[in-house]
Amino acid sequence: DHLHNWYPFWEKTLGRPVAQGMKNADGAVHREFERGTVVYNPFGNAPGTISFDAPRQSAATGVVSSSHALEQGDGGIYLK
Repeated sequence: DHLHNWYPFWEKTLGRPVAQGMKNADGAVHREFERGTVVYNPFGNAPGTISFDAPRQSAATGVVSSSHALEQGDGGIYLK
């Protein structure tokens, strides 16, 4: 058993998955859902930027943009 933080933005309803998880050329991984995208940039990977065709809202920060920065070892939920 281990303890870790829980953040309210993890409770967003993304709907059903619409595709399998995919690995990007930069090493980050993502999965598409009906109402958004989940992205993870693994440890050891360079910081990067995730880009979308249309603006998405970061569930963590509330920022709406068509691109979002993602540090190594970090992930994000981006809502349509």
